[in-house]
Amino acid sequence: MAAHPSRAKTSPGRILALLALFLPVLLLAFSPFFITSSAIAPVERRMVTQLGGDLIQVDQKALDTFDALFVKTEIMRHSRSLIGGSPNQPLLTHENLRMQHNVRMGWINSFWWLVFKALWRFYALAHMLLFIAICLCLPAVIDGALISRRKLYQFRSASRIAHFFSVNLLAAVLGLFTSIPFWPVDLNIWWVTGMMACAALCSWFFASNIRSRR
Repeated sequence: MAAHPSRAKTSPGRILALLALFLPVLLLAFSPFFITSSAIAPVERRMVTQLGGDLIQVDQKALDTFDALFVKTEIMRHSRSLIGGSPNQPLLTHENLRMQHNVRMGWINSFWWLVFKALWRFYALAHMLLFIAICLCLPAVIDGALISRRKLYQFRSASRIAHFFSVNLLAAVLGLFTSIPFWPVDLNIWWVTGMMACAALCSWFFASNIRSRR
């Protein structure tokens, strides 16, 4: 006999950790092999201005933070030495070894570019996502909570299945939101508004079924 969905071993915390922590690590490890451009896409820069952000301020904050965290602390320099080694080593006169050195240096350079891009996206989206969250998600949570309260006074039975799916769906959406800066796609205004609409719907679904855990 099949197990009830609410008794599944998958927990919201595991889903959140997978999408918010493990997924960005995987993207940082493998995306450098596929990078073809080392510039912020024009569509992303246009998105900042379309949503009322200050593009110059976003660029400056990202540069200052990257410089303070990785350049002045020499983490970037040490990582390049560790991964790439020195191109003047005698062994690197061999063609195959020099090619391997170039691949490693290309990977570490692309890795740090992705880190900077993630910082840039964080500053580009921070104030916009907060504003949209207040306008969309907060009313959705309030409305969902009122629906849940109304069910309580109507003596309607609680659905453990609805609660199970609402909690795990909310964890998945929160995890995806956390990993947005590392997505290997060019973000635009439609991506952001679509994700926020999805977050508002998931928040409403979660709030309207929160009492079913009892």
